[in-house]
Amino acid sequence: MATIRTDAELAEVAGEPEQQDRLAACRPKTTKAPRELKRFYNVEETARRYGWERVNRMLDAVFTADDLALEVVEDFSRMKGAAGRRMLVQALDEGIESVPDAPDSLKRLFEQLDNPPEWVDWEQLRRGSIAYYRSGPPHPVRLPLREDRRRRPGVRSHAAARVHRPLRGVRRRPLARDGALDVAATRPEGMRRFNDGFKLSVHVRLLHAMARRAASRSPSWDWDDWGTPISDTDGVYAVIYFAQQLVDPMRKIGMRFSAQEVEDIYALWRYIGHVLGVPERLLYRNAAEARELADIYLSLDPGPDEECHKLLRSLVELSTPEDGGNLDVFPVIVTKLFPPLRLRKLLWGLMRYCSRTRRWPTRSPSPTRRGSTPARRSSPSRRPTRPAGASA
Repeated sequence: MATIRTDAELAEVAGEPEQQDRLAACRPKTTKAPRELKRFYNVEETARRYGWERVNRMLDAVFTADDLALEVVEDFSRMKGAAGRRMLVQALDEGIESVPDAPDSLKRLFEQLDNPPEWVDWEQLRRGSIAYYRSGPPHPVRLPLREDRRRRPGVRSHAAARVHRPLRGVRRRPLARDGALDVAATRPEGMRRFNDGFKLSVHVRLLHAMARRAASRSPSWDWDDWGTPISDTDGVYAVIYFAQQLVDPMRKIGMRFSAQEVEDIYALWRYIGHVLGVPERLLYRNAAEARELADIYLSLDPGPDEECHKLLRSLVELSTPEDGGNLDVFPVIVTKLFPPLRLRKLLWGLMRYCSRTRRWPTRSPSPTRRGSTPARRSSPSRRPTRPAGASA
């Protein structure tokens, strides 16, 4: 069995001069400190509420990301054709020992993946999967149904939309892949080493590394505003978000979860986050800590922008394709009774109910200042208030 290395040892290897040169193009191209980035606001108030130690942990991670997966992608890019992908599939199906000519980066990746952390409790993960599926199969419908404590839309520009920003133009593929991950990884025993959830998680991890590599080389990526593409800050919040986007909206419509079930669901997503490359220093230990990290993230977040609205519309369209599609988003009885466009209206209505929002941006909103809320259109049925004493 391969020797188990700690995160610090793996980082030390990744920090050798040869590795640094290979990843130089993906290093931050800004001289700003994390708290000076445009994507963060309300820093002082957030620090007073939660403490500088916790806040700095989130701020500093905006300039770090999954370098190990990025090394694998760099090695694969130097191979002919689909040789790298074939190596990955073989290592996932048969073990890294079956790939004698695997690059060192791939060996180190599987050295990490093949040795789960000591805190992994497989029985707890199985219970978390059962609790996660009690409301039905996971699907993209749940993603927009959550709001934060300031009652803003659940899909955020600096979380889901920021992760998908480097994949702009790919349309439905990254969204469908993330939806498939939600389904496969949360099935009972889905995250066992040779099961589909684990394999798909590794594929998504490398997909994110590919997106980071492409975005880092793009002149259109705004380092002074967005920080590192698919950073560790966004990675840990995305993992927490997937757990919260089930528990919170389902409670609003009447489902009940025990305290143990909530802990089990968060434990499941903690391990999924580990496989996806979220570093141990950022992963939460329990549901309470996860919610605090999410609150810190959202307190620093200036709010949704145009990318957020684009992703929200894409999720709704993905969930209700006009051609019928082949996504099992709604129960069969619902798809038989409602045509796709009517289902789309139903989904918008569910989101309005869960977020207490009158209108959702089904069209692109007009440009607004950073941090401001798009102007709400007045309802056509609402008449202007008549001044006191005016005649009829």
